[in-house]
Amino acid sequence: MLHDLSRIPVLTTERLVLRGFRADDLGAFAAMLADPAVGAPKGFPAGADRGQAWAGLANVLGHWALRGFGLFAVTLGEDGTFVGAVGLIAPEGWPAPEATWTIARPHQGRGYAREAAAAVRDHGFHALRLERIVSFVPPGNEPSRRVAAAIGMRAEGTVRVFGDEAEMWVVEAG
Repeated sequence: MLHDLSRIPVLTTERLVLRGFRADDLGAFAAMLADPAVGAPKGFPAGADRGQAWAGLANVLGHWALRGFGLFAVTLGEDGTFVGAVGLIAPEGWPAPEATWTIARPHQGRGYAREAAAAVRDHGFHALRLERIVSFVPPGNEPSRRVAAAIGMRAEGTVRVFGDEAEMWVVEAG
């Protein structure tokens, strides 16, 4: 069964709007992925060009169609500025849906990842009725470790993800 992409929910927080990606997000999304100082989301090549970013957006929308959840475009509530991509992914073989976050460099350090990830966690538990959410954090990624801890996750060991070592962080419903 394919899920209707027109029904991607809109989540709001005090400062942010999390919504489905649109074609006009491509420029900002491509700029974020091309920035070597920004860690590329899982499955995206580091330093992606505009064509790779377009293919990535197609992948994001395909994930929504197949799973009924996926990455949201994160924008500022006050003016709609694109700040990043945060959401839940569950590629085939994943142990549980994963909360993932990537914030464009000009917007890092303001708590947007934590705020958006908390909204996604709540959506996962309440709307999607998930029992468990994981996050795979690369070794040494202290900002992501802080986000994971801030949304109630705890580290549960090391795993391999797409061939790379990562810490598995977990939060359970309840």
